[in-house]
Amino acid sequence: MIGRVCTAVLLVLAIATGQVLGARVTGAQQSQREELERLRQEIARVRAKIREKEKREQAILDVLAGLDREIDLTHRLVVGLQRQSRRKQRQIAASKARIATLEKQLARLKEAYRKRVVRYYVKGRVPDLALLLRGWSLHRTLVWLKFERLLAERDQRTLREIKEKRRRLETQKRVLELQLSEQRQLLREKQREERALREKRARRQRLLKKVREDRQLYERRLREYREAEREIRRLIGQSVEKRRESVTPRPFPHAQDLSKWRGRLPWPVRGKVVAHFGRTVHPRFKTVTQNLGIDIRAPRGTPVRAVADGRVTAITWLRGRGNLVIVSHAGGYYTVYTHLEEIRVGLDEDVRAGQVIGTVGESGSLDGPKLHFEIWHNTKNLNPERWLKR
Repeated sequence: MIGRVCTAVLLVLAIATGQVLGARVTGAQQSQREELERLRQEIARVRAKIREKEKREQAILDVLAGLDREIDLTHRLVVGLQRQSRRKQRQIAASKARIATLEKQLARLKEAYRKRVVRYYVKGRVPDLALLLRGWSLHRTLVWLKFERLLAERDQRTLREIKEKRRRLETQKRVLELQLSEQRQLLREKQREERALREKRARRQRLLKKVREDRQLYERRLREYREAEREIRRLIGQSVEKRRESVTPRPFPHAQDLSKWRGRLPWPVRGKVVAHFGRTVHPRFKTVTQNLGIDIRAPRGTPVRAVADGRVTAITWLRGRGNLVIVSHAGGYYTVYTHLEEIRVGLDEDVRAGQVIGTVGESGSLDGPKLHFEIWHNTKNLNPERWLKR
């Protein structure tokens, strides 16, 4: 009766321990789950806006911007789901390995315990009498028997402990496998959405063709670019004012005077410059525009790297520019990276020269995947090609 009660108590403890471990795993991932849910809700809002604007033929640029935003958000969501799935797979593999080790230990202890049971309960007290007949004193025999009993008790305690650990690990594995199954289902759903988004990308290309062929639409698109540039200038100016007003500004790690690196900065991405700094004229419409940076064509997903040590002062999304990152450097210099598909840094994060801060995308671009790159000294715009390695 007492044995059954103990077993029941141990079972309850094992289940409770497993639940605690499961809760601990869930708690560690809660913030990421909330981020994924926030992305899903934002995607739903963007889709609703697209459906509303598709009803109006003149809203072609609004639809195009909505498609850009939806593609970017869905990509972030799928990347997050893949990351969670890989982490859960590693956790399950580790749990299985620990369970296998415990099972081997358990088998050895069971065998040792079985032999002790056979000696003590099948053969009876004969070994005790044999010890006395061999000339052992009664005291020595009792001490030996006490030692044997202590060993047996220790084995039983170890056996119970390992069984408890095994039950706890198996419970943890079941929780992880369930979560992984849920994540795989979510990933399949997002992959289906990505297939649908590929169709949206094709539709996006058709819309872009209209924009490129329609002078009025093209000029409206240029206005979006100018509005994005004003927002970039505002963000940089805001950072400059904040730095000037700070009594004790936070120092830059590994601070380097960017002015000394003129003509020697590494390129932010490997690719071909398709639009240079300064005044440009459209070959068909003869529209004159001012490019505040350079455009570097590269395949989607190509790593984009910081050109110098600095601190991320802005991360945002702008019509006409897509995902955008601004990095502040010592001496009042700033670098701007736009059309990013993926952003791999956080706001206010310190970055090193050569560190990957994102990947090339085509959100907001009229002519495919590329990186738009700018350099500023406070609120003055500079020609990046004069600063990059020749």
